[in-house]
Amino acid sequence: YRKTPLSATTAAAAAAARTMDEQQKSPTERECAKVVIGVKCRDLPVDRSFAVIALHSGSYMTEKDTVTTETVDKTHNPTYSIPLITSYKFEERQMIELEIHCAMDDHSSRAASRKVIGSCTVSLGHLIHSGGSLDCQLCSSSPAVCTIHVEEYAGNKENMLLKLNGRGLDKKDLFGKSDPYMIIDKRNDKGRLVRAYRTEVIKNTLDPDWKPIKVSVDRLCGGDLRREIRFRCYDWDGAEGDHEDKDIEFDEFIGEFATTPKELFSNDGREVTFELINPRKAKKKKNYRNSGTVTAKTIPIDADFSFLDYMFSGTDLCFTVAIDMTASNGSPSQPTSLHYTDPFTPNQYTIAMQAVLEIIQDYDSDQLLPAFGFGCRAPPDYRVSHEWPLNGDSANPFCQGAAGVLEAYRHCLEEVRLSGPTHFAPVIKHVSRLALNHQDGSRYYVLLILTDGTIDDWTECKRAVIEASYLPVSIIVVGIGSGNFTEMELLDQDVWLLEEGGQKACRDIVQFVELRKYLRVAADGSDGVRWSKVALAKDVLQELPSQILEYMRRRRLKPNRLQQPQSPSSSAATGVSLG
Repeated sequence: YRKTPLSATTAAAAAAARTMDEQQKSPTERECAKVVIGVKCRDLPVDRSFAVIALHSGSYMTEKDTVTTETVDKTHNPTYSIPLITSYKFEERQMIELEIHCAMDDHSSRAASRKVIGSCTVSLGHLIHSGGSLDCQLCSSSPAVCTIHVEEYAGNKENMLLKLNGRGLDKKDLFGKSDPYMIIDKRNDKGRLVRAYRTEVIKNTLDPDWKPIKVSVDRLCGGDLRREIRFRCYDWDGAEGDHEDKDIEFDEFIGEFATTPKELFSNDGREVTFELINPRKAKKKKNYRNSGTVTAKTIPIDADFSFLDYMFSGTDLCFTVAIDMTASNGSPSQPTSLHYTDPFTPNQYTIAMQAVLEIIQDYDSDQLLPAFGFGCRAPPDYRVSHEWPLNGDSANPFCQGAAGVLEAYRHCLEEVRLSGPTHFAPVIKHVSRLALNHQDGSRYYVLLILTDGTIDDWTECKRAVIEASYLPVSIIVVGIGSGNFTEMELLDQDVWLLEEGGQKACRDIVQFVELRKYLRVAADGSDGVRWSKVALAKDVLQELPSQILEYMRRRRLKPNRLQQPQSPSSSAATGVSLG
């Protein structure tokens, strides 16, 4: 199809449809995306080969999505044309495993004729943040190099407006006309019809003019333009004040028609008219023609930049950790303390940091993470500090990756004295000062606060959060233990924006989760605790992509240029392992 300029009216309709579409979907749905992972090699020791690309995710990496490419022969530098198309999940650590096989002959089965030349593993998050391409050696004893590249699946972004109008629909209401709406169903991979989109209800009319719907090719047909899509029209029978989705099974069926995306999109923006057919009426009435008509018109529009666009272009997620070291946690030397370190069982602070930092560090170029304790008395004078660096170095509070933060945390517990009060504002303002110098989209700051309860600087904390909402900052608060987290829940305003002293936040930047909801007693009756690492990370990080996108769109910031692929040596040091 051809892109045509949007008129002012169409542009306004596009904006309205975008807003409605965004409001109807959860943050996770809005940022759900697919990626395409491809492979090419050079200097292979054989001239006939194929690749097996696998993506591991989930608890203990037990979930696996895999594809075997075609066999490429007569070359030592193959480019495999069959990619792995798979789901990208920012809130999970996903690992790509690549194996290159020598294809022995055409007559044996693939399983019998394969011989592994080499393999490598790379984090999908690290690959994306590296610009979408990384080189790695297949094995240390061979010069063979494999290039793994990833890009966002085109179907994620082929967005367009679908405009529907009805004419002469059947009258269904006794004292009125009809209250029609449309449901658009698609065929899934198993051939079953599932709902893809739904229009609003237009009341008391036989000639409805529905608002434009923003649709994507992927959500409509999975990228297969020949796959059937079915349009069903109903008369809404709800009472005044009812939600439009209520008791949909009792709404009266008006008619339906089937088509394909190819038929819809191949008319260069011209309207296509379809007859609504009610099969039951068609069987009963000899002279039945239709139950009305529906005209459909598609208007290609420029897609918004996606979260992946910013990650591919190298936007750094700069993570800061702040740990509650107030006396309410209990003495770290006592088993009842929330900071007690058992050599066999991690405490709740460690659990939360492990779950989040292992994922987020892939999106930080240098993986240097500043980490602080607050509410503690620190040496040498043991005054109360709310920004005490866990590594003890005020001039350089950075730790190397998740492992460095955890090591600094364990060492810090031996040096400081737990005290109080619990103040959030100082560390929030610290991160805001850093973000103030990077409002161009190159960096986005994320503050992870781990705390066991009540905030003592409540008013100052709210003011700090409101100020941070205008900067590239998000705040994640994880509640540790079984304390009172009412104030944390008030900070996480999913419905109303935070207000204090006449000031109001411009967006919601706080996500709060309570760790105890993800813990359970060991099934073997021991004192150990089991926890769902994937579920915790998912809920902690699920709002972050939409918060980042909201900031970028408010500031009208475009993604930076893509970074150049890293060399094999640097790749090995930052997320690629050799087989």
